[in-house]
Amino acid sequence: MLLTNHKITEDFSIAEELMQTDDLIHKCKVVQMSVKDGDFSLEEALKIYKVSKKDYIHLTANNL
Repeated sequence: MLLTNHKITEDFSIAEELMQTDDLIHKCKVVQMSVKDGDFSLEEALKIYKVSKKDYIHLTANNL
């Protein structure tokens, strides 16, 4: 079976989106640990790791 360019592009887009999501989840975990360990305030950690408060709240409520 031959893959079309559209199929390859679609698969790449899905993989790229999953990697970005995994990266954001990882960043949120690091933010959470940094705050828990007292290294930074939540606001400082979010700024340092470039995570929005909205994303952090959403992901910590659902995944962490």
